[in-house]
Amino acid sequence: MKAFRAPSGRGQALPEFALITPLFLLLLFGIIQLGFLLAGQYGMSNAAREASRYASTLATPDTTVAGDCSTGGSNGKVVHDRLTGVNLPQYIPGFQSANLTYVGTLSACPIAALARSGTGIGYCSAANGDGTFAIRVQVTVVYRHPLFIPLVGRIFSSTNTWQLSAVEQMRVEGPNRSSAGGFTACP
Repeated sequence: MKAFRAPSGRGQALPEFALITPLFLLLLFGIIQLGFLLAGQYGMSNAAREASRYASTLATPDTTVAGDCSTGGSNGKVVHDRLTGVNLPQYIPGFQSANLTYVGTLSACPIAALARSGTGIGYCSAANGDGTFAIRVQVTVVYRHPLFIPLVGRIFSSTNTWQLSAVEQMRVEGPNRSSAGGFTACP
């Protein structure tokens, strides 16, 4: 009579590997894509901060210089060109200018119109306790960051992009003013 022999576990690792590998790869590529998104968000924050700092040094006597959503202005155009031409390409890996989302035109807009809905430069006035006014500039950037990992992109987004936004606001340098200068009140 033959002795009973337990079946060997040889070949068992292959089906286990085949079941676990897709989940492991999805997790790994998801972490890599998250790294790209975080780098893009960090870069957008830096670009918006630099653009608002630059805008805060420009002379902004009234709304015709600052601009608004319909008429534009020299400051709004200068800051926008610096933001999209220098700052964003420098800080966002794989930057594509077509992925910027805009509100109004490419010029400066009232801050209330921006509200994280689109890229723009806005100015507003803030009343001080002594009856004078300070002008503030806000730079808002809304960017549809591409998802570089196709597997992750198909699962999480039908457009293969992820919307990121950054907002920075600074006081325009210079003395306080006796009037609001035509600027809307800051929210």
